[in-house]
Amino acid sequence: MTDTTHLPAFPDVVAHEELKVNEEVPFRSSRRTRRVVAAASLGTAFEYYDMHIYGLAASLVFAAAYFPGGEPSSAALAAFATFAVAYFARPLGAVVFGHLGDRIGRKQTLQLTFLVMGIATVLIGFLPTYAAVGVAAPVLLVLLRLLQGFAVGGETGGAWVTLVEYAPANRRGFYGAFVMAASGLGAIIGSVVFVFLGAALSEEAFGSWGWRLPFLVTVLLIPLGLYLRHRVEETPEFRSLLAAGREVRVPIVTVLREHWQVVLLAAGISTPFLAATYVTTFYGTSFLHTVQGASTTFALALPLVFLTTQMVLSPVFGHLSDLWERRRVFRAALAGLLVYAIPFFLLLSSKNVALILLAVFLMGIVAAAIGGTLGTFLSEQFAGNVRYTGLSVGYQLGSILGGGLSPLIATAILTWSGDSWTVGLYLAAVSIVALLCMTRLHGASLGSATSDDDPDERPADAAVVESTPPTRA
Repeated sequence: MTDTTHLPAFPDVVAHEELKVNEEVPFRSSRRTRRVVAAASLGTAFEYYDMHIYGLAASLVFAAAYFPGGEPSSAALAAFATFAVAYFARPLGAVVFGHLGDRIGRKQTLQLTFLVMGIATVLIGFLPTYAAVGVAAPVLLVLLRLLQGFAVGGETGGAWVTLVEYAPANRRGFYGAFVMAASGLGAIIGSVVFVFLGAALSEEAFGSWGWRLPFLVTVLLIPLGLYLRHRVEETPEFRSLLAAGREVRVPIVTVLREHWQVVLLAAGISTPFLAATYVTTFYGTSFLHTVQGASTTFALALPLVFLTTQMVLSPVFGHLSDLWERRRVFRAALAGLLVYAIPFFLLLSSKNVALILLAVFLMGIVAAAIGGTLGTFLSEQFAGNVRYTGLSVGYQLGSILGGGLSPLIATAILTWSGDSWTVGLYLAAVSIVALLCMTRLHGASLGSATSDDDPDERPADAAVVESTPPTRA
């Protein structure tokens, strides 16, 4: 199966023959490729484990430990606000780590994101409470949370770029999907650890010191993650970029000057996956427990159903995008969310256990279809010497609306309307926006530009142009 597509040449972005580059570098054995998948995926799983345990601690412990003395609702709001602030640090992390990833390499940058995330998480585990150090405690908590978001801003895009650039040409979608599968795995592990500790410890012990254990165990994961990523070689494409002297001096300047429209479009198509994930796992849990009266155990089990489904099926849809035109698969997934958005909340409000589980399972399938193709599709929108930066900035801008703010948006809609199904309008709206963005973004085979592309004949506001459907070899 081949894909005859072209990337434009820009004054500062050389869309070189990356597919030919792959033929010039040493053969990438299946063993080496598996090592890359393990390093990128497990590193991402560890980082999202860190992010998820923070969210759980914020919902269970941080209100009393770091924001005491006020109304319980105000304390809870303050605790969740510390969870949300990380998403505003993500775009900054995308810029900084994107710059490093496009200048010094994907490998070293991913080692750095992992180290920063690990240090911030361990320090949270040691952080004294408000009772011990007063107002310094919540201030330090916010700073460490910002550091977590800063690190994740460079992690997801870097993992996608590494896997996609290292994968065989006909399996890029499959390998790229492991990033989303790994993020689900990390969140699942975080949930299981918290459930185990909650069951094994008394409420007093858990609130006093038990909640710190999931953070402190990260000190053991840091050397393991760094070791795995140290053993991975730099991607063949980036090595060729360096050898040819084609790196860009300041990637973010080039991206914003030449590709700012593509970055905004990338943010638009990233929002639905993030919104579906966070509305289901965070808002959905809160809705069932506080509004529908479901037990805490049942409410906490629903994210596990969603995350497990998304984790298992993401590589399946990534593989399908290798078999069929990736743009077509991704567009169908967005259409699926548009159609299912309102029925999802009708099922979630049914107070029928079987229907609620079905609702979450089906949303997991939809999220897997979107997330399983998203990373590779985004990677195909930028030339190699600005790919890390362009992809990361676009995706993390989408994470603000789709991730950090989505539970607040969903809650506001329910408060305004009083009908749970209206929250589905939010998911439907971001799906429509994404489908409109797709009309300006087109599938491409990474770096299939030819050296004789004429820049005067190509649009200056898009990273790729219309592709022809792939043909079977």
